[in-house]
Amino acid sequence: LLSFASTMTGLLSPETRSALEARAWSEKEDDFIRKVYSDFVRATPHEREMVIGEIVSTLDLSPLPQEEREQLRTIVELHDPGDVGVATSLLMNRVTLAPGEATFIAPGALHAYL
Repeated sequence: LLSFASTMTGLLSPETRSALEARAWSEKEDDFIRKVYSDFVRATPHEREMVIGEIVSTLDLSPLPQEEREQLRTIVELHDPGDVGVATSLLMNRVTLAPGEATFIAPGALHAYL
């Protein structure tokens, strides 16, 4: 999410935008991510679609592995790009676990299993 937050500045509340510009989230990253996501969800479908389009257009510059970039493009192509669910999948951090591995997800943390 933080790698794409700068593409969402027009949708962010003044408080969240100031924190992003000051990079003031380092101590409370989870709280900052919640604020960015909350602002994003409150945006209109058209605003979300514009941001998602910008995110997809910059995927080639992303440090994400090629396979993940292609998966994200496919998600957008198969669904309405203004849909909150599509946006959420683009903004979440991916963790790939090998067989037998596990990870801890804190209560209340936004997550999905794919």
